[in-house]
Amino acid sequence: MPAGRGRRLAALRLRRAALAWEKRGEMSGGAGVSHPPLLIFLSCNTITPSSAQPSNRSETDLQALLCFKQSITNDPTGAFSSWNISLHFCRWNGVTCGRTSPAHVVSINLTSMKLSGVLPACMGNLTSLQTLVLDRNNLEGTIPESLARSLSLIELNLSRNFLSGQIPASLFNGSSKLVIHEYLHGNTIWAGYRIPNMYRISYLYLGFVS
Repeated sequence: MPAGRGRRLAALRLRRAALAWEKRGEMSGGAGVSHPPLLIFLSCNTITPSSAQPSNRSETDLQALLCFKQSITNDPTGAFSSWNISLHFCRWNGVTCGRTSPAHVVSINLTSMKLSGVLPACMGNLTSLQTLVLDRNNLEGTIPESLARSLSLIELNLSRNFLSGQIPASLFNGSSKLVIHEYLHGNTIWAGYRIPNMYRISYLYLGFVS
């Protein structure tokens, strides 16, 4: 039985019991009746404490997203204003989750947000990530090798940032059914570097990365 339904049934039973005590008190003149209902409602509050309620989210994904937020040094448009633990991360700006339980992040899209910062290694902990779109920002540094752990990755758009270095070869070790698309569009990060197994990524767009 779902936890929510179980709590409602328990509350209903307790309410009925409280009414029974009240009725019994009316029949007996009201003596000694006030305490049992109080005890009943206190019991209701202890049936399902918040610490015992199941969480429909991946704690690993939550920590990875918070880590990404911390790596951003400037957020002039307030792209991360909703990224706080008071709101389920599936409702955060730019974040899309799959239909699994617990919920996992499948897409991050923060295009044209003027973000400054780096891509942290903890991004690789989003192992269900399929789409990462961070184009038209001011990100620096390199692409973390840990992204190779996101074996479901099919779209990576980091164009028009200030990234440098080589694209990790391990990033191309995903599913053999994937292919590369537009990976050379205006981009210099590939100079003198041969990527193995290029057919393994279906969409890798890194145009205008310096």
